[in-house]
Amino acid sequence: MSILTEPVQVGTSLPALSQSDILSTASSIIRTYPSITSAYLYGSYAKGTARPDSDINIVLFIPDLRVGWDSRQVVGGVLIDLESALNRVVNLSVCPPDDFVKWIKRSWIPIHPHCGKPRDLSSETMLSSSDEIKGEPSR
Repeated sequence: MSILTEPVQVGTSLPALSQSDILSTASSIIRTYPSITSAYLYGSYAKGTARPDSDINIVLFIPDLRVGWDSRQVVGGVLIDLESALNRVVNLSVCPPDDFVKWIKRSWIPIHPHCGKPRDLSSETMLSSSDEIKGEPSR
């Protein structure tokens, strides 16, 4: 985990970030956290509508997430590393895999290497360990 030495610049004239720059940088950072099984870019950068002052929206899926010191260390570490490397405000969300289908409402762009190729996930059927899921996660 790196330490943020310079504050993230907000509201200043920042150079444009490309979607591929974000995906490459985020992927190299996220893969250093083994508890994260997948991550997706969403929001304006995923849609191609980002402005230079847009924040970067990323959702992480952590299957064994337990609230406590370890989870704060992982999420905080990822956030600090991403904001430092990208020099942007990062809106980081964490979603347990059981809620994946509920979260997939739009096109998201995979970041983490286990996610596969970019595609529209909003119409895909997800499978849980035993039940077919269509639209809502099983409880």
